[in-house]
Amino acid sequence: MKVALLLPAEPSWQVGTGSSVPPLGLLYIAGVLNQAGHEVSITDQAGENLSDEKLKQKIKKLEPDILGLTTYSHSGQKAIELVQDIKETNPNLITIFGGYFATFNAKKILETTPAVDFCVRGEGEYTAVELVNALEKKRDLSEVAGITYRENNIVKSTPDRPLIKDLDALPIPDRNLIKGNTYGNYANLSIDFFTSIGTSRGCPYNCTFCLATQWSRNKWRRRDVHKIADEFEYLTHLGYENFLLVDDNFTANRKHVIRLCQELRHRNLDINWICEGRTTGGSLEMYNEMSHAGCRMIYLGLESGNQRILDYYNKHATINDAFLTVKKIRKAQIDFITGSFILGAPGETIQELQNTIDFSIKLDLDAPLFGILNVFKGTRLWDEYLAQGYIDPERHWGKALPVCNIHPDCAPRDIIIEIINRGYNKFLRRKKWFIKFLLRSLKSKFRLKMVIKNFNQRHELRKRFKFSDIVQHDLYMEDET
Repeated sequence: MKVALLLPAEPSWQVGTGSSVPPLGLLYIAGVLNQAGHEVSITDQAGENLSDEKLKQKIKKLEPDILGLTTYSHSGQKAIELVQDIKETNPNLITIFGGYFATFNAKKILETTPAVDFCVRGEGEYTAVELVNALEKKRDLSEVAGITYRENNIVKSTPDRPLIKDLDALPIPDRNLIKGNTYGNYANLSIDFFTSIGTSRGCPYNCTFCLATQWSRNKWRRRDVHKIADEFEYLTHLGYENFLLVDDNFTANRKHVIRLCQELRHRNLDINWICEGRTTGGSLEMYNEMSHAGCRMIYLGLESGNQRILDYYNKHATINDAFLTVKKIRKAQIDFITGSFILGAPGETIQELQNTIDFSIKLDLDAPLFGILNVFKGTRLWDEYLAQGYIDPERHWGKALPVCNIHPDCAPRDIIIEIINRGYNKFLRRKKWFIKFLLRSLKSKFRLKMVIKNFNQRHELRKRFKFSDIVQHDLYMEDET
């Protein structure tokens, strides 16, 4: 069958700004569908800089039998609007939703949106193959695990599909499917041309605000380090030098990280890569190995400068862990450290909000990312607020909800935004920080190139380091209704 895979842009995205990260999930799904003999294309609306109208024209021109969309919790409503418009001109088109939004809202989507025919829940690779094969050969859909669908106008769900045990059995994604697309932004910063790669899936932790916990069922799985290194090597032959590791928690297993880094060093690969990590479990040895293997930037989930709030999020981390981790990373000479912070938990006082800003400044970070606590269906916080009556399942389903909009014990939204924007200004306008940032950049080729690239885009950069960054703006747009 002819299958078109689509990643819709965020609601507030503007034509010409490109996309942040290549759609690795769609590339994996395309790989298994191609192996099964189907004809597959990928459209990344933001990566291709397509307006909604041009996107619809492209899909119409492709004339696919099936349209599959990746949907995120903060852009699910945009995906619904798009697929409704697309299906008006092609009523025979079979439409499939996948991703977080589809997984945790499957039944409601099919009950309210006739334009969506199927929802794939959880990891989509093998489910997609079985579903497309079943549609092609008109087999019994009830035998396809992990889908929600209609039968005689009744919404039905098959049992969940088990998590993929052998990640190495998946084909290496074909990046030619997105060749020519515009990518290069991460953590509010512009990065040289890069591609994405995964070395593991899932996270063994259970943070209350995180969707990855339920998505991966609290399990962490890794790829074989030799297979990962093979993919890195293959991609360098294609001309890639910079890589974003999209693991939910790259540093979840210290031994795995060390083995992988040693294998990358053994291959003598001249690469730069970025990863995400926690403030627990990492040793100086691990960070040294990462640095020697090409890790140039690490993004830490720091969340709060208040131990009480960290405990509320079930982080299983301490304030001291953050200081020790940043110190180890600096000692290992990893070029760039950025950290994310979440403000606006129920009961969090104005002083505690300010504590988090001050905490970000005391840490030896290169850049912060501040955001307001949001709650999604699929997280423990959603279940908690639903039980307490703060969430209306009929009105709020499928939305990313800022907690300060629904919980009476939160600081007012405008106060949180004011503290965040003052925090950005305070952090980024310090002379001590600027001098240290500049000196470190002069010692690092990767940092220097990034500084020059971002300096040339400094007017856009000023907009990014405000509360109205794209993701947060989309979250609030979703809540307007």
